[in-house]
Amino acid sequence: FYFICISLVLQTFFWVYLRTIAVQNQVELPSSNPSNPAFTQVTAQSVTISAPFPTIPATIPIYSATVLTAEEIHQLFITQFNLTPSPTLSWFAGNSDNSITSLLDLNRKRVGLTRISPAKNEIENTTVEMEKVIAAAQTFVNTLNLNTTFEVDQKSTKKYENTHFNEVEEPQQHEDEVYSVGLIQKINEYPIIYSDRVDPTISALVSNNYWVKQVFVDPLITSNQAIGENNTISARELTEALENFQVTVLLISDGSQTYPDYRSFERVTITDISIQYRINSEEKLLIPYFYMEGTGYIGSAEAQLQFIYPVSK
Repeated sequence: FYFICISLVLQTFFWVYLRTIAVQNQVELPSSNPSNPAFTQVTAQSVTISAPFPTIPATIPIYSATVLTAEEIHQLFITQFNLTPSPTLSWFAGNSDNSITSLLDLNRKRVGLTRISPAKNEIENTTVEMEKVIAAAQTFVNTLNLNTTFEVDQKSTKKYENTHFNEVEEPQQHEDEVYSVGLIQKINEYPIIYSDRVDPTISALVSNNYWVKQVFVDPLITSNQAIGENNTISARELTEALENFQVTVLLISDGSQTYPDYRSFERVTITDISIQYRINSEEKLLIPYFYMEGTGYIGSAEAQLQFIYPVSK
Protein backbone atom coordinates (compact mmCIF):
# COMPACT_ATOMS: atom_id res chain seq x y z
CA PHE A 1 0.00 0.00 0.00
CA TYR A 2 2.88 2.34 0.88
CA PHE A 3 4.47 1.87 -2.54
CA ILE A 4 1.13 2.38 -4.30
CA CYS A 5 0.66 5.73 -2.52
CA ILE A 6 4.18 6.83 -3.41
CA SER A 7 3.56 5.85 -7.05
CA LEU A 8 0.32 7.84 -7.19
CA VAL A 9 2.00 10.89 -5.67
CA LEU A 10 4.87 10.70 -8.17
CA GLN A 11 2.43 10.34 -11.06
CA THR A 12 0.51 13.39 -9.84
CA PHE A 13 3.70 15.46 -9.57
CA PHE A 14 4.77 14.31 -13.04
CA TRP A 15 1.37 15.27 -14.54
CA VAL A 16 1.54 18.71 -12.86
CA TYR A 17 5.10 19.13 -14.16
CA LEU A 18 4.03 18.33 -17.73
CA ARG A 19 1.10 20.77 -17.52
CA THR A 20 3.44 23.44 -16.15
CA ILE A 21 5.87 22.91 -19.02
CA ALA A 22 2.96 23.08 -21.50
CA VAL A 23 1.76 26.37 -20.01
CA GLN A 24 5.29 27.76 -20.07
CA ASN A 25 5.57 26.87 -23.77
CA GLN A 26 2.31 28.63 -24.63
CA VAL A 27 2.84 31.64 -26.89
CA GLU A 28 0.71 34.72 -26.34
CA LEU A 29 -0.83 35.55 -29.69
CA PRO A 30 -2.12 38.87 -31.07
CA SER A 31 -5.69 39.60 -29.97
CA SER A 32 -6.86 40.41 -33.49
CA ASN A 33 -7.07 38.06 -36.48
CA PRO A 34 -6.08 38.85 -40.08
CA SER A 35 -9.06 40.63 -41.57
CA ASN A 36 -10.31 42.36 -44.68
CA PRO A 37 -11.88 45.77 -43.83
CA ALA A 38 -14.31 45.32 -46.73
CA PHE A 39 -15.97 42.32 -45.05
CA THR A 40 -16.55 43.17 -41.41
CA GLN A 41 -19.68 42.47 -39.37
CA VAL A 42 -20.94 39.69 -41.64
CA THR A 43 -23.72 37.62 -40.05
CA ALA A 44 -25.61 34.39 -40.81
CA GLN A 45 -28.97 33.36 -39.37
CA SER A 46 -28.19 29.65 -39.76
CA VAL A 47 -25.09 27.62 -40.60
CA THR A 48 -24.86 24.09 -42.02
CA ILE A 49 -21.53 22.24 -41.80
CA SER A 50 -21.34 19.78 -44.68
CA ALA A 51 -17.54 19.36 -44.67
CA PRO A 52 -15.51 16.92 -42.56
CA PHE A 53 -13.23 18.42 -39.93
CA PRO A 54 -9.48 18.06 -40.41
CA THR A 55 -7.53 16.16 -37.77
CA ILE A 56 -7.04 18.60 -34.90
CA PRO A 57 -3.85 17.95 -32.92
CA ALA A 58 -3.89 18.43 -29.14
CA THR A 59 -1.20 21.09 -29.44
CA ILE A 60 0.25 22.98 -32.39
CA PRO A 61 3.58 24.83 -32.82
CA ILE A 62 3.83 28.60 -33.10
CA TYR A 63 6.74 29.94 -35.16
CA SER A 64 8.70 33.13 -35.40
CA ALA A 65 9.47 33.98 -39.01
CA THR A 66 11.69 36.09 -41.22
CA VAL A 67 9.39 37.75 -43.74
CA LEU A 68 10.41 38.88 -47.22
CA THR A 69 8.18 41.91 -47.78
CA ALA A 70 6.58 43.04 -51.03
CA GLU A 71 8.96 46.03 -51.15
CA GLU A 72 11.94 43.69 -50.80
CA ILE A 73 10.60 41.34 -53.48
CA HIS A 74 10.10 44.31 -55.85
CA GLN A 75 13.70 45.43 -55.23
CA LEU A 76 14.93 41.86 -55.72
CA PHE A 77 13.29 41.74 -59.17
CA ILE A 78 14.77 45.13 -60.08
CA THR A 79 18.23 43.79 -59.28
CA GLN A 80 17.81 40.34 -60.84
CA PHE A 81 16.38 41.57 -64.15
CA ASN A 82 18.36 44.83 -64.27
CA LEU A 83 15.20 46.93 -64.30
CA THR A 84 15.11 50.72 -64.11
CA PRO A 85 12.73 52.25 -61.55
CA SER A 86 10.38 54.85 -62.99
CA PRO A 87 11.42 58.40 -62.01
CA THR A 88 7.78 59.34 -61.42
CA LEU A 89 6.15 56.05 -60.35
CA SER A 90 7.95 54.58 -57.35
CA TRP A 91 5.99 51.34 -57.64
CA PHE A 92 6.98 50.60 -61.27
CA ALA A 93 10.22 49.40 -62.86
CA GLY A 94 11.03 47.99 -66.30
CA ASN A 95 13.83 47.17 -68.71
CA SER A 96 14.64 49.29 -71.78
CA ASP A 97 11.64 48.15 -73.85
CA ASN A 98 9.39 47.19 -70.91
CA SER A 99 9.38 43.56 -72.03
CA ILE A 100 9.97 42.75 -68.34
CA THR A 101 8.33 44.91 -65.69
CA SER A 102 7.81 44.75 -61.95
CA LEU A 103 4.82 46.43 -60.33
CA LEU A 104 4.57 46.90 -56.57
CA ASP A 105 0.94 46.97 -55.44
CA LEU A 106 1.18 49.07 -52.29
CA ASN A 107 -2.47 48.46 -51.33
CA ARG A 108 -2.45 44.69 -51.61
CA LYS A 109 1.23 44.32 -50.59
CA ARG A 110 1.86 42.21 -53.67
CA VAL A 111 4.33 42.27 -56.55
CA GLY A 112 3.47 41.50 -60.18
CA LEU A 113 6.27 40.55 -62.58
CA THR A 114 5.21 40.70 -66.25
CA ARG A 115 7.07 39.24 -69.24
CA ILE A 116 6.12 39.90 -72.86
CA SER A 117 6.61 36.86 -75.08
CA PRO A 118 8.84 37.35 -78.16
CA ALA A 119 6.07 35.67 -80.16
CA LYS A 120 3.13 37.24 -78.36
CA ASN A 121 0.23 36.22 -80.57
CA GLU A 122 1.51 33.01 -82.07
CA ILE A 123 -0.53 30.10 -80.74
CA GLU A 124 1.55 26.95 -80.99
CA ASN A 125 -0.61 24.47 -79.08
CA THR A 126 -4.30 23.72 -79.37
CA THR A 127 -4.10 20.93 -76.78
CA VAL A 128 -2.56 22.00 -73.49
CA GLU A 129 -0.89 19.55 -71.11
CA MET A 130 -1.28 20.80 -67.54
CA GLU A 131 1.85 18.94 -66.48
CA LYS A 132 3.85 21.10 -68.88
CA VAL A 133 2.05 24.24 -67.71
CA ILE A 134 2.99 23.43 -64.11
CA ALA A 135 6.57 22.55 -65.08
CA ALA A 136 6.95 25.87 -66.92
CA ALA A 137 5.73 27.80 -63.88
CA GLN A 138 7.96 25.89 -61.47
CA THR A 139 11.02 26.22 -63.68
CA PHE A 140 10.64 30.00 -63.99
CA VAL A 141 9.83 30.58 -60.31
CA ASN A 142 12.89 28.52 -59.36
CA THR A 143 15.04 31.04 -61.25
CA LEU A 144 13.78 33.86 -59.01
CA ASN A 145 16.00 34.62 -56.03
CA LEU A 146 13.29 34.06 -53.44
CA ASN A 147 15.42 31.83 -51.19
CA THR A 148 12.68 29.29 -50.48
CA THR A 149 10.85 26.31 -51.95
CA PHE A 150 7.25 25.95 -53.10
CA GLU A 151 4.73 23.21 -53.71
CA VAL A 152 1.96 23.19 -56.29
CA ASP A 153 -1.47 24.14 -54.97
CA GLN A 154 -3.66 21.93 -57.12
CA LYS A 155 -6.86 23.69 -56.09
CA SER A 156 -5.78 27.00 -57.66
CA THR A 157 -4.08 25.44 -60.68
CA LYS A 158 -6.52 25.67 -63.58
CA LYS A 159 -7.58 27.67 -66.61
CA TYR A 160 -7.31 31.33 -65.66
CA GLU A 161 -10.40 33.42 -65.06
CA ASN A 162 -9.86 37.05 -64.18
CA THR A 163 -11.93 37.63 -61.04
CA HIS A 164 -9.72 40.38 -59.59
CA PHE A 165 -9.68 44.02 -60.52
CA ASN A 166 -7.28 44.97 -63.32
CA GLU A 167 -4.63 42.40 -62.42
CA VAL A 168 -4.16 41.36 -66.00
CA GLU A 169 -5.94 42.14 -69.23
CA GLU A 170 -8.27 39.45 -70.44
CA PRO A 171 -6.80 37.61 -73.46
CA GLN A 172 -8.40 38.70 -76.71
CA GLN A 173 -9.72 36.13 -79.16
CA HIS A 174 -6.57 36.24 -81.27
CA GLU A 175 -4.32 35.72 -78.24
CA ASP A 176 -3.40 32.55 -76.42
CA GLU A 177 -5.34 31.12 -73.50
CA VAL A 178 -3.94 31.53 -70.01
CA TYR A 179 -3.60 29.02 -67.18
CA SER A 180 -3.00 29.80 -63.53
CA VAL A 181 -0.56 27.79 -61.41
CA GLY A 182 -0.66 28.29 -57.65
CA LEU A 183 2.50 27.74 -55.61
CA ILE A 184 2.59 27.69 -51.81
CA GLN A 185 5.00 27.34 -48.93
CA LYS A 186 4.28 24.67 -46.32
CA ILE A 187 5.26 23.93 -42.74
CA ASN A 188 4.43 20.57 -41.11
CA GLU A 189 2.32 19.86 -44.23
CA TYR A 190 0.16 22.93 -43.55
CA PRO A 191 0.02 25.69 -46.20
CA ILE A 192 1.45 29.11 -45.32
CA ILE A 193 -0.66 32.07 -46.47
CA TYR A 194 0.04 35.77 -46.05
CA SER A 195 -2.19 37.67 -43.62
CA ASP A 196 -5.76 38.00 -44.99
CA ARG A 197 -5.13 36.45 -48.43
CA VAL A 198 -7.16 33.62 -49.91
CA ASP A 199 -4.85 33.03 -52.89
CA PRO A 200 -1.59 31.03 -52.82
CA THR A 201 1.70 32.85 -52.19
CA ILE A 202 2.57 32.75 -55.89
CA SER A 203 0.19 32.77 -58.84
CA ALA A 204 1.91 32.17 -62.17
CA LEU A 205 -0.01 32.84 -65.39
CA VAL A 206 1.15 30.58 -68.21
CA SER A 207 0.11 30.72 -71.88
CA ASN A 208 -0.81 27.62 -73.86
CA ASN A 209 2.62 27.71 -75.50
CA TYR A 210 4.05 27.37 -71.97
CA TRP A 211 5.35 30.93 -71.67
CA VAL A 212 5.14 32.39 -68.16
CA LYS A 213 3.43 35.73 -68.79
CA GLN A 214 3.01 37.00 -65.24
CA VAL A 215 3.92 36.04 -61.71
CA PHE A 216 2.15 37.56 -58.69
CA VAL A 217 4.05 37.19 -55.42
CA ASP A 218 2.81 37.81 -51.88
CA PRO A 219 5.16 38.41 -48.93
CA LEU A 220 6.69 35.09 -47.90
CA ILE A 221 8.91 33.60 -45.24
CA THR A 222 12.60 32.81 -45.77
CA SER A 223 13.21 31.16 -42.37
CA ASN A 224 11.29 30.14 -39.27
CA GLN A 225 11.83 28.82 -35.75
CA ALA A 226 9.41 27.11 -33.36
CA ILE A 227 9.01 29.27 -30.25
CA GLY A 228 6.28 27.38 -28.40
CA GLU A 229 3.41 24.93 -28.49
CA ASN A 230 -0.18 26.10 -27.96
CA ASN A 231 -3.20 24.06 -26.96
CA THR A 232 -5.84 23.78 -29.67
CA ILE A 233 -9.61 24.11 -29.49
CA SER A 234 -11.73 20.98 -29.68
CA ALA A 235 -13.98 19.90 -32.54
CA ARG A 236 -16.94 20.73 -30.29
CA GLU A 237 -15.65 24.28 -29.70
CA LEU A 238 -15.08 24.74 -33.43
CA THR A 239 -18.59 23.49 -34.20
CA GLU A 240 -20.10 25.93 -31.73
CA ALA A 241 -18.10 28.85 -33.17
CA LEU A 242 -19.12 27.97 -36.73
CA GLU A 243 -22.78 27.44 -35.90
CA ASN A 244 -22.81 30.90 -34.32
CA PHE A 245 -20.76 32.23 -37.26
CA GLN A 246 -18.12 33.72 -34.95
CA VAL A 247 -15.60 33.84 -37.79
CA THR A 248 -13.49 36.37 -39.65
CA VAL A 249 -14.66 36.70 -43.26
CA LEU A 250 -11.84 37.32 -45.73
CA LEU A 251 -13.71 37.37 -49.02
CA ILE A 252 -17.24 37.38 -50.44
CA SER A 253 -17.58 36.89 -54.18
CA ASP A 254 -20.43 36.16 -56.55
CA GLY A 255 -18.26 35.66 -59.64
CA SER A 256 -18.69 39.19 -60.97
CA GLN A 257 -16.08 41.91 -61.35
CA THR A 258 -17.48 43.75 -58.33
CA TYR A 259 -17.67 42.48 -54.78
CA PRO A 260 -21.31 42.11 -53.63
CA ASP A 261 -22.43 44.21 -50.69
CA TYR A 262 -23.64 41.23 -48.68
CA ARG A 263 -23.56 41.47 -44.89
CA SER A 264 -26.52 39.51 -43.51
CA PHE A 265 -26.96 35.98 -44.90
CA GLU A 266 -30.08 33.94 -44.29
CA ARG A 267 -28.01 30.77 -44.29
CA VAL A 268 -24.43 29.63 -44.93
CA THR A 269 -23.31 26.14 -45.96
CA ILE A 270 -19.67 25.30 -45.14
CA THR A 271 -18.19 23.00 -47.79
CA ASP A 272 -14.49 22.86 -46.90
CA ILE A 273 -12.44 23.10 -43.69
CA SER A 274 -8.66 22.88 -43.43
CA ILE A 275 -5.78 24.10 -41.27
CA GLN A 276 -3.21 26.60 -42.51
CA TYR A 277 -0.63 28.96 -41.06
CA ARG A 278 -0.92 32.68 -41.70
CA ILE A 279 1.90 35.20 -41.69
CA ASN A 280 1.57 38.00 -39.17
CA SER A 281 4.12 40.45 -40.59
CA GLU A 282 3.84 42.90 -37.69
CA GLU A 283 4.69 40.34 -35.00
CA LYS A 284 6.82 38.20 -37.36
CA LEU A 285 4.82 35.10 -36.44
CA LEU A 286 3.27 32.10 -38.16
CA ILE A 287 -0.13 31.49 -36.54
CA PRO A 288 -2.43 28.51 -37.28
CA TYR A 289 -6.04 29.05 -38.37
CA PHE A 290 -8.93 26.96 -39.59
CA TYR A 291 -9.70 28.04 -43.15
CA MET A 292 -13.25 27.55 -44.38
CA GLU A 293 -15.05 27.91 -47.69
CA GLY A 294 -18.78 27.95 -48.19
CA THR A 295 -21.82 29.44 -49.88
CA GLY A 296 -24.02 32.16 -48.42
CA TYR A 297 -27.64 32.68 -49.43
CA ILE A 298 -29.89 35.75 -49.39
CA GLY A 299 -33.19 34.95 -51.06
CA SER A 300 -32.37 33.70 -54.56
CA ALA A 301 -28.91 35.30 -54.52
CA GLU A 302 -25.83 33.40 -53.44
CA ALA A 303 -22.15 34.17 -52.94
CA GLN A 304 -18.96 32.29 -52.15
CA LEU A 305 -17.41 32.95 -48.75
CA GLN A 306 -13.92 32.34 -47.37
CA PHE A 307 -13.28 32.80 -43.67
CA ILE A 308 -11.01 31.79 -40.79
CA TYR A 309 -11.09 30.92 -37.09
CA PRO A 310 -8.12 30.47 -34.68
CA VAL A 311 -6.86 26.92 -34.10
CA SER A 312 -5.19 27.59 -30.76
CA LYS A 313 -6.73 28.84 -27.54
